[in-house]
Amino acid sequence: MTDEIETAGSLITATATATLVDGPDPSKAAASHEACANCQTPTSGRFCSNCGQPTHLHRSLLHVVEEIVHGILHLDGRIWRTLPMLIARPGRMSREYIEGRRTRYVSPIALYLFSVFLMFFVFSLTDGPGIATDVTVDRSEVADAAPVVTADTHAGAESAPPAPVETVSDETSVMTEIREAAENGDIKVETGSPELNKTILKKLKNPEYAFYKIQQTAYKFAFLLIPISLPFVALLFLFRRSATLFDHSVFVLYSMSFMSLLFVTAACLDLLGGIVSEWIPLLLLTAPPIHMFFQLKGTYGLGWFSALWRTLALIMSALFCLSVFIVLIVILGLTG
Repeated sequence: MTDEIETAGSLITATATATLVDGPDPSKAAASHEACANCQTPTSGRFCSNCGQPTHLHRSLLHVVEEIVHGILHLDGRIWRTLPMLIARPGRMSREYIEGRRTRYVSPIALYLFSVFLMFFVFSLTDGPGIATDVTVDRSEVADAAPVVTADTHAGAESAPPAPVETVSDETSVMTEIREAAENGDIKVETGSPELNKTILKKLKNPEYAFYKIQQTAYKFAFLLIPISLPFVALLFLFRRSATLFDHSVFVLYSMSFMSLLFVTAACLDLLGGIVSEWIPLLLLTAPPIHMFFQLKGTYGLGWFSALWRTLALIMSALFCLSVFIVLIVILGLTG
């Protein structure tokens, strides 16, 4: 329960941060003809021409509550204009944002902050799409296959009646195996630092806590995917001078936002069970490359062949970047 509360807090914080990063929706400000409260510049519209602050300011507790609810559910209202474009016309939206037509859309960094923390929040409640499934495990087989067994224990096991067959989750079985292997000394850690080795082994003896630390590290360092991915996208357009690092950043952030929301959708569909959940693997295998293709094609104005080979290259680089990110998160989670 503590995990869910902490993740919910992270989601609210991330949403509020995304709203602050993205700035207020211009349509929500009211016109005023007073001096700016921030810089005292005379104003004649909704915003100060000098510092940009809204000219109409609220000072009520009700407005604070309204802003919190509005930030979580609406993200300044532009989220409902951004999401359909992100799904159906990602290339056009990225291109328009790059060219300066930005008022109608949530900014890439704000949408990424919101979507990635929403993904972690949903995963904390649902265990992700199809992560924990029930399997049948024979405890007698697990005992016989234990990495380290003393002579007395083995003899006792032979004379004892067969252990009952229990139904446990994959996650429970894996956690038990990791704990037993760490306690029996079957896991060897060589980082070059005795202190780090000791810290990692100590956490592996409590794999639930180790997984929790890795999960929390993923929350905190999700932004690392941006600098890891950006160079690979830039390499795809190495000889195109018109494509700048800003263009690539917009592309990467909108693309990762879509992937995060895709996993949120898959996790929610998994809750429905039945035939719906059986289509999740197909959705996760086909949606990313299709989205990458059309986003590349529209963002950079590519032809079909140019977009196709870049999509294939991008898929391979994305898998590599994800592997690097996972390794970094595991290391940081176990050593932090």
